[in-house]
Amino acid sequence: PQVSEAGEEASRRIRVKCTSLDPPSPPPVNAEDAATALAGKDHQTDNQANVLTHKSYRTLLEPSELIRPEIAALKERLEELRARNAEERSRLNEELSYRAWQNSSVDARKLESERLQEFVRSAWLDQRGWREQERMKREQEELRIEKEAEEIRRREEAKERRLAEQKQEKREQYQKELEQQLQFMRREASERAELSVLAEKLSAERSRLLTAADNRQQLLAARKHRSLAKCWLRQHHLKLIQRSAQVMRDIAEDQSVVQQLQQHRSSAAASAQGNELQWLQNVLDEHKKLEQQRAKEYEFLFSEEAERLWQRREEQWQQEEQARQALLQEVLDGRQQQLQQNLTAKQEAEDKLEAEGLDVAEKVARVEEQLVRLEQGCAVGDDDTAITSVAGVATAGGDDIDCLNNNNVVGRILNAGASAVSFSNPEGENSKTEGPLNEAAEETHRKEIARLETEMARLWGPLYQQPHYGRKKMEW
Repeated sequence: PQVSEAGEEASRRIRVKCTSLDPPSPPPVNAEDAATALAGKDHQTDNQANVLTHKSYRTLLEPSELIRPEIAALKERLEELRARNAEERSRLNEELSYRAWQNSSVDARKLESERLQEFVRSAWLDQRGWREQERMKREQEELRIEKEAEEIRRREEAKERRLAEQKQEKREQYQKELEQQLQFMRREASERAELSVLAEKLSAERSRLLTAADNRQQLLAARKHRSLAKCWLRQHHLKLIQRSAQVMRDIAEDQSVVQQLQQHRSSAAASAQGNELQWLQNVLDEHKKLEQQRAKEYEFLFSEEAERLWQRREEQWQQEEQARQALLQEVLDGRQQQLQQNLTAKQEAEDKLEAEGLDVAEKVARVEEQLVRLEQGCAVGDDDTAITSVAGVATAGGDDIDCLNNNNVVGRILNAGASAVSFSNPEGENSKTEGPLNEAAEETHRKEIARLETEMARLWGPLYQQPHYGRKKMEW
C-alpha cells in the first residue's frame, strides 16, 4: 500500500509538471526568422533524437528501476510525452513560420493573387462553355423529343385511321351477312308457305281420291244388288238387252269417275297423269261403242241363239268389267303413290328448311357475337357506346317459322350504326362543318332501322317486339 501511494503521488507530480511544460504561443516572426527556423529544423530534430536516445540509455542503466518499477514506467511515459510535445511544437513553429513568410512576402501574395485570378478566369470560361454546351444539348434533346413525339403522333393517327377503316369494313360485312340471312329467312318463310299450300292441296286431293274410291265401292255394291234383283228374268233376250243397258250405265259411271279425276287433278300431276287418264277415257269410249253395236244386234236373235250369246257375252262382260276395274284401280293406285311421294318430298323439304333454319340461327348468333366484340373494341375510346347481349335463337317445329329475339338483332344493328356515327368524330372536332353530314347519316340510319323493323314485324308477326334502346344495365 505504501508503494502504490508513492506511485500515485509521483504520477500526480509528473502530470502537473507536464502541464506546466506546455509551450506558449509563439510570437509572430518575420520571413528571415522563418527561413532560419526552416534551415535549423533538421539539426534540431537530430539533437532531439540524440537526447532521447541518451535519456533512454540512462534510464535503462538506473538502478532505481529495479527497485520501483512503477516509477520507471512513469518516467518512460514522461519522456514520451516530452518528445511528442517537442515534435508538436516544432511542427507548429514550421507552420507559423510559413504563414508569416506567406503573409509578409509581396511576391508570394502576388503569385497567390495571380493564381487565384487565373483560376477564377478559367473557371468562368469553363462555366460559360459548359453552360453553352448544356444549352445546345438541351435544345437538341428538346428537338429530338419533339420529332419523336410528332412521329409517334403520326403513327398513332395512321393506326387509328387504319383500325377505324377495318372496324367499319367489318361492321359493313356483318351488316351484309345479316341482310343475307334475313333474305334467306324470308325465302325460307315463302318456301314454307308454298309447302303448306301444297300440303293442303295434296290433302284435299287425297280426300277426293278416297271419296271417289268409296263411291266406286258403293256403285259396285249397287250393281251387284241390281244384278241379283233381276235374276228371276228368264228371257235371255231381255236379259241381254238389260245387261247391255247395265254395261252402258257402268261405262258411263266409269267415265264420270275419270272425268272427275281429270277435273280435280293438280297442276303438278297434269303432265304425269294426263296421258294415262286420256288413254283410260278412250278405252271406255271404245267399250261404249262396242256395247251399242251389240245392243243393235240383240233385236234379230232367237231364243237359242240368245241363250248361247248370253253365256258368251256374260263371260266377255265379266272380262271387260275386270279389265276396267283393273285400269281404274291402277289409276287410283298411281294417284295414291304420287300423293305419298309428294307428302314425303314435302316432309323432306320441311326437314331441310328446319336444318337450314338452325344453321342460319347459329350464323346469326356468331355474327352478333362478332358485333359485340367489335363494339366492345370501339367502346374503349367512347364511354357512350353500349352493345346489348345476344338472347339466342329459337327454332319452332312443324310449319312454324324460326323465331329470333328481335330486340337483340335490331338493337345490335342500331348500336352498330350509332357507334359508327360516334367513331367518325371521336373528339368532337370540326362539329360545325360535319354537322349536316352527321344529320344526313343519322336520317339514313333511322330509315334503314325502320325498314328492318318492318321486315322483322312482317316475318315474325305477333312474336315481334320492339327493342329497348339505351345503355345496357350493369351491376356495380
